[in-house]
Parts: sequence; C-alpha cells; structure tokens
Amino acid sequence: MKRENSFNWRRFVSLFIFLSFLVVALTGIILYLTPPGRVARWFDWRFLGLSKDQLQAVHTVSSFAFLFASIFHIFVFNWRVFLNYLKRSRPSAKPPVREISAALLLFLFLCLGSVFNWPPLSKVITLGESLKNSWEKGYQAESRIQDQDRTLAAYIELYLRGDARKILEKMREMGLRVEGLESTIREIANQNKKTPRQIAEFLETIDAGKNENRPGRRAGRMGSGYPE
Repeated sequence: MKRENSFNWRRFVSLFIFLSFLVVALTGIILYLTPPGRVARWFDWRFLGLSKDQLQAVHTVSSFAFLFASIFHIFVFNWRVFLNYLKRSRPSAKPPVREISAALLLFLFLCLGSVFNWPPLSKVITLGESLKNSWEKGYQAESRIQDQDRTLAAYIELYLRGDARKILEKMREMGLRVEGLESTIREIANQNKKTPRQIAEFLETIDAGKNENRPGRRAGRMGSGYPE
C-alpha cells in the first residue's frame, strides 16, 4: 500500500510532459515567425528578452525533454494501455484495423507531404518563408547584414579602404575588445555585448573621421555612414 505523501511519479511525468509541450509549441510558433538568423543577429532581435539563438536552444532542449518524458510515460506507465489500443476491445469485436490504418496514413501523409511539398502542407512552409522574407524586405537599406561574418580585415578592405592595423588600434583605444583582424564582425559584437550593426556603425564613425571628404560617401541611415 502506497503512502499518501509518497512522490507520485505518474503525476510528475504527466505534468512535465504538459509543460514541455507548452514550451515546445510556444517557441515553435515564435521561431516560425521570427526573422532569419542574420537579420535577428544584426539588430539583436529579441522576444521577452531572449535572442533567436536562445529561443532555438530552449526549443531544442524542451523538444528532447518532451520526447524522453513521452517515451517514459508510454513504456513505463501506460504500456499495457497502449497495447490494448492495438487489440480487440472484446473477443467478439473486430481488430482496430481502421484506427491503425488511419493513424499510419495520416503519419505518412505528413512526412511525405513535407518532403515533397504536397498541399496544403506546402502552404504552411511557403507562408513561413514569406514571413521571414518580409523581415529582410523591411531592412533592405541595411545592405551590410550579410557581411557580419566577414573578418575585420575583409570588412575594412571592402568598405573602409583604410589602414586595417590603425583601425584595429583605434578600436582598442576606444575600449573595444578585438582579438585581431581575423575576428569576424559578429564575433567582435559578441565579445563586446553589442550588435553587429553597432560595430559596423562604429567602424563607419572611425572611417568618417579620417575620410570626411572622400567622394561617394555621405551619411546614411541614422548617421551611420551607409551609402544611400
């Protein structure tokens, strides 16, 4: 006979599965609507204080937790009940062929439909892509979003055309932590708890101070020195 105050594992696992499901569902919907990674990192996009990378981490961990808890729930607590679903409810009844077949067909349709873009599943994928592309269209003026993974040396050579070592020294003098010219813009941003966009604007400020009269350059958005 179990004591009333003993730990109820069945209740614990059921509640844990429910909470994991809520987190997986919520983060899945949010990630479905979020901007692409490069846009999210460029502007440090966040939801409830969490970056996209952090949301993806929560979603992944919660998915594994939900998976293992569900396996435990089925095979430990409800294995006999699950087997009964595959058997006749009574000797005179027919086997549950229709239910098993329907479940298998629906499962195969979802898997194959996702792979081969069958409607209406293809519309779900298309809608998600359209939503993500809409973020990029809204920031077309930010032409350097794709350059955040360039090294500092490559970025300076491509956009600033200044002395890379002098710019590196200036960045360090201004209090930025930079390991070297082979560090990427995104790595420098992460090391200094800034966005890649802020690092790019900082570089433009340094460059503008040295090349105020350089032809073809004028202040762009937010005075950041982006070409218009």
